[in-house]
Amino acid sequence: MAFIAYVVFLRSYSREAIAPCDRRLAPLRALGVVGIFGIVVACLWVLHQTRMVVV
Repeated sequence: MAFIAYVVFLRSYSREAIAPCDRRLAPLRALGVVGIFGIVVACLWVLHQTRMVVV
């Protein structure tokens, strides 16, 4: 599955075709996604520890 994703999304774009500002912002965006995921996991963990039910 990773090979298919590589062929479809990464291999078809050359590095020069991506704007420099997008290349600079990509790590920041990735950290933002990881941060949001961490906040969601932390909130669900707190809800689980307090035995609250989320429907």
